[in-house]
Amino acid sequence: MTDRYWTIRTTETFVLKERRSQFIATVSPASTVEEAKSAIESISRKYSDARHNCWAYRVGYPDTVDHSSDDGEPSGSAGRPILGAILKANLFDLAVVVTRYFGGVKLGVRGLIDAYSSSAGEALALCQREELMVTVSFKFSCSYDRYRDCLHHVTSLGIDESWLTPSFDQAISVTMKVPLSQGQEMEMLLEDLRQRSILTDWGKI
Repeated sequence: MTDRYWTIRTTETFVLKERRSQFIATVSPASTVEEAKSAIESISRKYSDARHNCWAYRVGYPDTVDHSSDDGEPSGSAGRPILGAILKANLFDLAVVVTRYFGGVKLGVRGLIDAYSSSAGEALALCQREELMVTVSFKFSCSYDRYRDCLHHVTSLGIDESWLTPSFDQAISVTMKVPLSQGQEMEMLLEDLRQRSILTDWGKI
Protein backbone atom coordinates (compact mmCIF):
# COMPACT_ATOMS: atom_id res chain seq x y z
CA MET A 1 0.00 0.00 0.00
CA THR A 2 1.35 3.40 -0.98
CA ASP A 3 0.18 6.99 -0.57
CA ARG A 4 -0.33 7.36 -4.31
CA TYR A 5 -2.90 5.80 -6.59
CA TRP A 6 -4.15 6.20 -10.15
CA THR A 7 -7.60 7.22 -11.31
CA ILE A 8 -9.10 8.54 -14.56
CA ARG A 9 -10.11 12.03 -15.66
CA THR A 10 -12.11 11.23 -18.79
CA THR A 11 -15.11 9.20 -19.88
CA GLU A 12 -14.22 6.88 -22.75
CA THR A 13 -15.97 4.33 -24.97
CA PHE A 14 -14.65 1.39 -26.98
CA VAL A 15 -16.65 -0.82 -29.33
CA LEU A 16 -15.73 -4.46 -29.95
CA LYS A 17 -17.46 -6.65 -32.54
CA GLU A 18 -17.24 -10.37 -31.93
CA ARG A 19 -19.10 -12.90 -34.12
CA ARG A 20 -21.94 -10.46 -34.86
CA SER A 21 -22.34 -9.39 -31.21
CA GLN A 22 -21.41 -5.81 -30.38
CA PHE A 23 -19.77 -4.97 -27.04
CA ILE A 24 -19.76 -1.27 -26.08
CA ALA A 25 -17.49 -0.55 -23.09
CA THR A 26 -18.04 2.79 -21.34
CA VAL A 27 -15.70 3.99 -18.57
CA SER A 28 -16.83 6.76 -16.21
CA PRO A 29 -15.05 8.49 -13.30
CA ALA A 30 -16.77 7.80 -9.96
CA SER A 31 -15.32 8.67 -6.56
CA THR A 32 -18.15 7.13 -4.48
CA VAL A 33 -20.40 4.09 -4.68
CA GLU A 34 -23.34 6.42 -5.28
CA GLU A 35 -21.58 8.07 -8.24
CA ALA A 36 -20.68 4.65 -9.65
CA LYS A 37 -24.27 3.42 -9.40
CA SER A 38 -25.53 6.64 -10.99
CA ALA A 39 -23.14 6.22 -13.93
CA ILE A 40 -24.18 2.60 -14.37
CA GLU A 41 -27.88 3.50 -14.31
CA SER A 42 -27.36 6.33 -16.81
CA ILE A 43 -25.49 4.14 -19.30
CA SER A 44 -27.97 1.29 -18.87
CA ARG A 45 -30.81 3.69 -19.70
CA LYS A 46 -28.91 4.93 -22.75
CA TYR A 47 -28.63 1.36 -24.03
CA SER A 48 -31.92 0.09 -22.63
CA ASP A 49 -32.63 -1.83 -25.86
CA ALA A 50 -29.49 -3.97 -25.44
CA ARG A 51 -29.58 -7.58 -24.30
CA HIS A 52 -27.15 -6.98 -21.42
CA ASN A 53 -25.55 -4.06 -19.56
CA CYS A 54 -22.87 -5.73 -17.45
CA TRP A 55 -20.72 -3.66 -15.14
CA ALA A 56 -18.13 -3.31 -12.42
CA TYR A 57 -16.89 -0.48 -10.23
CA ARG A 58 -13.95 0.13 -7.94
CA VAL A 59 -14.03 3.18 -5.68
CA GLY A 60 -12.09 4.47 -2.68
CA TYR A 61 -8.44 4.31 -1.67
CA PRO A 62 -7.00 2.93 0.55
CA ASP A 63 -10.41 1.67 1.76
CA THR A 64 -11.66 0.24 -1.51
CA VAL A 65 -15.11 -1.06 -2.44
CA ASP A 66 -15.67 -3.02 -5.64
CA HIS A 67 -18.65 -4.85 -7.09
CA SER A 68 -19.72 -6.37 -10.39
CA SER A 69 -22.77 -7.74 -12.18
CA ASP A 70 -23.27 -10.23 -15.03
CA ASP A 71 -26.73 -8.77 -15.79
CA GLY A 72 -28.12 -12.05 -17.06
CA GLU A 73 -25.00 -13.42 -18.71
CA PRO A 74 -23.71 -16.79 -17.40
CA SER A 75 -22.29 -16.45 -13.90
CA GLY A 76 -18.73 -15.15 -13.88
CA SER A 77 -18.61 -14.49 -17.63
CA ALA A 78 -19.05 -10.70 -17.63
CA GLY A 79 -18.91 -8.73 -14.36
CA ARG A 80 -15.81 -10.43 -12.98
CA PRO A 81 -13.84 -10.10 -16.25
CA ILE A 82 -14.73 -6.39 -16.36
CA LEU A 83 -13.55 -5.98 -12.76
CA GLY A 84 -10.46 -7.98 -13.64
CA ALA A 85 -9.62 -5.47 -16.36
CA ILE A 86 -9.92 -2.65 -13.82
CA LEU A 87 -7.65 -4.49 -11.39
CA LYS A 88 -5.13 -5.22 -14.13
CA ALA A 89 -5.04 -1.50 -15.01
CA ASN A 90 -4.58 -0.74 -11.27
CA LEU A 91 -7.16 2.05 -11.36
CA PHE A 92 -9.53 3.36 -8.71
CA ASP A 93 -12.61 5.59 -8.58
CA LEU A 94 -14.37 4.48 -11.73
CA ALA A 95 -17.23 2.45 -13.14
CA VAL A 96 -17.21 0.38 -16.32
CA VAL A 97 -20.32 -0.75 -18.17
CA VAL A 98 -20.05 -3.14 -21.10
CA THR A 99 -23.22 -3.20 -23.17
CA ARG A 100 -23.88 -6.23 -25.36
CA TYR A 101 -26.08 -6.27 -28.42
CA PHE A 102 -26.55 -9.96 -29.16
CA GLY A 103 -25.83 -10.91 -32.76
CA GLY A 104 -27.48 -14.31 -32.78
CA VAL A 105 -24.33 -16.39 -32.33
CA LYS A 106 -23.55 -17.79 -28.89
CA LEU A 107 -19.96 -17.19 -27.81
CA GLY A 108 -19.75 -19.64 -24.92
CA VAL A 109 -18.47 -18.75 -21.47
CA ARG A 110 -14.83 -18.53 -22.59
CA GLY A 111 -15.74 -16.32 -25.50
CA LEU A 112 -17.81 -14.04 -23.27
CA ILE A 113 -15.02 -13.71 -20.71
CA ASP A 114 -12.58 -12.71 -23.45
CA ALA A 115 -15.00 -10.23 -25.05
CA TYR A 116 -15.99 -8.49 -21.83
CA SER A 117 -12.41 -8.38 -20.54
CA SER A 118 -10.96 -7.14 -23.83
CA SER A 119 -13.55 -4.43 -24.45
CA ALA A 120 -13.23 -3.13 -20.89
CA GLY A 121 -9.43 -3.18 -21.08
CA GLU A 122 -9.37 -1.30 -24.39
CA ALA A 123 -11.72 1.39 -23.05
CA LEU A 124 -9.59 1.79 -19.93
CA ALA A 125 -6.49 2.20 -22.07
CA LEU A 126 -8.09 5.20 -23.76
CA CYS A 127 -8.67 7.08 -20.49
CA GLN A 128 -6.59 10.05 -19.42
CA ARG A 129 -5.05 9.08 -16.10
CA GLU A 130 -4.24 11.10 -13.00
CA GLU A 131 -2.04 10.19 -10.05
CA LEU A 132 -3.42 11.28 -6.68
CA MET A 133 -2.04 11.22 -3.17
CA VAL A 134 -3.89 10.15 -0.03
CA THR A 135 -3.32 12.74 2.66
CA VAL A 136 -4.31 13.60 6.21
CA SER A 137 -4.79 17.24 7.22
CA PHE A 138 -3.48 18.98 10.33
CA LYS A 139 -3.60 22.45 11.82
CA PHE A 140 -1.35 24.11 14.36
CA SER A 141 -0.77 27.55 15.85
CA CYS A 142 2.38 29.27 17.00
CA SER A 143 3.75 32.69 17.80
CA TYR A 144 5.55 34.72 15.14
CA ASP A 145 8.94 34.22 16.75
CA ARG A 146 8.45 30.43 16.72
CA TYR A 147 7.21 30.10 13.13
CA ARG A 148 10.55 29.44 11.45
CA ASP A 149 11.37 26.90 14.16
CA CYS A 150 8.06 25.09 13.48
CA LEU A 151 8.76 25.09 9.76
CA HIS A 152 12.20 23.62 10.31
CA HIS A 153 10.83 20.70 12.32
CA VAL A 154 7.91 20.01 9.98
CA THR A 155 9.97 20.11 6.80
CA SER A 156 12.60 17.89 8.40
CA LEU A 157 10.10 15.04 7.88
CA GLY A 158 10.24 15.67 4.14
CA ILE A 159 7.09 17.78 4.04
CA ASP A 160 7.32 20.43 1.35
CA GLU A 161 6.71 23.97 2.58
CA SER A 162 4.22 24.46 -0.27
CA TRP A 163 1.92 21.97 1.47
CA LEU A 164 1.51 24.43 4.36
CA THR A 165 -1.03 27.25 4.29
CA PRO A 166 -0.33 29.87 6.98
CA SER A 167 -2.80 32.48 8.17
CA PHE A 168 -1.33 35.55 9.89
CA ASP A 169 -3.25 37.16 12.74
CA GLN A 170 -2.32 37.76 16.37
CA ALA A 171 -0.66 34.36 16.09
CA ILE A 172 0.13 32.24 13.04
CA SER A 173 -2.32 29.45 12.24
CA VAL A 174 -1.20 26.83 9.75
CA THR A 175 -3.13 24.12 7.91
CA MET A 176 -1.21 21.42 6.08
CA LYS A 177 -1.62 18.15 4.26
CA VAL A 178 0.67 15.21 4.96
CA PRO A 179 0.97 11.87 3.13
CA LEU A 180 -1.15 9.30 4.95
CA SER A 181 1.86 7.11 5.74
CA GLN A 182 3.43 10.00 7.68
CA GLY A 183 0.32 10.91 9.65
CA GLN A 184 1.30 9.15 12.86
CA GLU A 185 4.83 10.50 12.71
CA MET A 186 3.47 14.03 12.26
CA GLU A 187 1.13 13.62 15.25
CA MET A 188 4.08 12.65 17.43
CA LEU A 189 6.12 15.60 16.17
CA LEU A 190 3.37 18.17 16.71
CA GLU A 191 2.66 16.90 20.21
CA ASP A 192 6.38 17.05 21.03
CA LEU A 193 6.53 20.64 19.75
CA ARG A 194 3.49 21.54 21.84
CA GLN A 195 5.02 20.09 24.98
CA ARG A 196 8.20 22.08 24.27
CA SER A 197 6.09 25.24 23.77
CA ILE A 198 7.35 25.65 20.21
CA LEU A 199 3.72 25.67 19.09
CA THR A 200 0.66 26.51 21.15
CA ASP A 201 -1.82 23.88 19.92
CA TRP A 202 -2.48 21.43 17.10
CA GLY A 203 -5.15 19.06 15.81
CA LYS A 204 -6.29 16.93 12.91
CA ILE A 205 -8.81 18.37 10.50
